[in-house]
Amino acid sequence: MEYYLKFIASQDLTLDGNKMRAMAKGENWGTLNGFLENKSSNTSLGDTSQLHCRKTMKKLRKTINFLSKYFQKYGKLVHIDSEVSLDIGTPINVSDSIQIETGEIDAVFVLQNASDDLTVIVVDWKRSLSNKDTLIQYKCQIQAYVRCIQKEPALVNVDPELIQKVEFKAYLVEIGGGEGIKPEIVEVNTDSESIDSFLHKAAVQFESNEEAPGFHCSSWCRWAFADEYCRSINSNSLSINFHSDDFWQDLKNHGKWLISLVQFTIANSTILEIGGKNIVRFEDNRELHLKDVNFFQRIEPNSVVRVEGSIIRNTPKIACMHVRHLKVIE
Repeated sequence: MEYYLKFIASQDLTLDGNKMRAMAKGENWGTLNGFLENKSSNTSLGDTSQLHCRKTMKKLRKTINFLSKYFQKYGKLVHIDSEVSLDIGTPINVSDSIQIETGEIDAVFVLQNASDDLTVIVVDWKRSLSNKDTLIQYKCQIQAYVRCIQKEPALVNVDPELIQKVEFKAYLVEIGGGEGIKPEIVEVNTDSESIDSFLHKAAVQFESNEEAPGFHCSSWCRWAFADEYCRSINSNSLSINFHSDDFWQDLKNHGKWLISLVQFTIANSTILEIGGKNIVRFEDNRELHLKDVNFFQRIEPNSVVRVEGSIIRNTPKIACMHVRHLKVIE
């Protein structure tokens, strides 16, 4: 997506899924492959083979074509950029007490209507937006991005004298949905009052030692998986609780991927290992199958485990979870 927006869409100022399709064909593949290899030297991108990239692009093209139609109401595109760095050499003062020094905005689009009014659209790509309960941190993040642009209009190539008249829109956009399914999109408040409220709360909480567990808990919190981990998180405080009948019985949890931090108690001795079955068993013959385990660990009965990853419930008795972070905390 970064390559397409930065090197193709930004040149002709259009969003066209067919042009993305051509990126993995013929001589174009050599250029794209070189770009991916360079990115992989700093960040692990996983499988970047030509076949896998073509499969991935099917989902990305769907999103591009959807946004092309969705953005038409704001006018014509006059600027497109991707992975916009917030490291501009000096901190960006987004409030009286908060400075932003680093970070990257996934994508920005500037559109101009018939009256020459500008709309700046800030987008944060998400593999899944199914678990609405855990989106708060992403909404806050994109609000911070909007404030950074308001303070530094050069980030989106807008004249500082015009920034006060610009309309801002912010969206979380799904890029991991199945083929043939319209991408999900979540609009985020960009009014000054909402952003000011979040920034004030963030500043207060950053200085506070008071624990406040809830659906927002994730690896974004520096204490979630730290050696001196947060002890206030418990199964009942999180959006998914494997010990509760709700997860196993409610239809809203069936057949779709949900990204969440979870915590549960191991009833039986369990071995986690590369290539193993890696099954955690709960009451009533319910099973959680852990995927992407890249370590060996024996977990004793009554141990408490904290995990973050993507979860899907396939049947009323079986769920799968792709592990991103795992810690035995007790």
